[in-house]
Amino acid sequence: MRTQRWQDLIGVFERRIESTTDARERETLFARMARTYDDKLGRPEDAVNAYGQVLELDPGNEAALRALDELFSRQKMHAKLAENLEAQLSLAASEDAQLALMLRLAGLRERDMGQVDVAIEGYRQILERAPTNEQAILALERIGADTKYELAVADLLEPLYRQLGEWQKLVNAHEVQVRQSEDPSRRVELLHQIARAYEDAGGDLDSAFATLARALKEDPSSEVTLEQLNRVARSTSRFADLAQVLERQASQVADVQLGTRLYTESAAVQENDLRNVDAAVALHRKVLEIDALNLPAAESLERLFRASERYQDLSPPCSSSPRS
Repeated sequence: MRTQRWQDLIGVFERRIESTTDARERETLFARMARTYDDKLGRPEDAVNAYGQVLELDPGNEAALRALDELFSRQKMHAKLAENLEAQLSLAASEDAQLALMLRLAGLRERDMGQVDVAIEGYRQILERAPTNEQAILALERIGADTKYELAVADLLEPLYRQLGEWQKLVNAHEVQVRQSEDPSRRVELLHQIARAYEDAGGDLDSAFATLARALKEDPSSEVTLEQLNRVARSTSRFADLAQVLERQASQVADVQLGTRLYTESAAVQENDLRNVDAAVALHRKVLEIDALNLPAAESLERLFRASERYQDLSPPCSSSPRS
């Protein structure tokens, strides 16, 4: 050592190892050999092998595990580093130490090993133990920016956002679930939840209305959607928007009964809330265009014409009704 004859020193270590049966002494000699290979000879591969010998004698040797951790990191030996971190994790005594190792392991798999699905599961396990772990949440949000993984991340973070009161992030998670769902009823359910979040947590009734309008497009027959859309519209006096949404959906549905109902509701808003008799008349006429025998529409037209003294218009609508 004094003369810095490092290769000869390795030979000394080897002979001493061969000559002793004491396990602790052999561990110490292998560890010294590993440090010499790494620090003095610049031979990290040989250092790895020597530390491996230490672990064969004592799998729980934390000093050897930490040294190998540094070596594997420096040499970008990612698979070996992952095995090493798992070994350290099995020995870590404190919760903080375990979480730190779990974060490193998940990050390694995500960024360096291309095992994103495994990394997501690792972050999930971290949040199961520490729901507010900021590093795990940020990592998942970063992964969720990729459409390949956005649904898995949204499903994982959605209950957490709800628990933490992060309503805007909850809305974003639900939007991903809406986009990825192939079930119309599920999309409607999610849009209702988004609307509630906008209304109750965000106080944003305009966004709640827009979201419910999307839900109506998904299922124009939904009683719940119609009720909520009407309620929010009346809370914000968005009668013109309500009438427009109802009319637009009526024009897009193939079912005659549903179309007449939506046109009729839109006509009621035009007449009673907007005082727009002409628009109400036009909507009742659309009802008769798709259902010529619709008695309520004919009666509504007759009533509107009499109330506005448009007697010249009475004959054509009446001839369309079953009573004529």
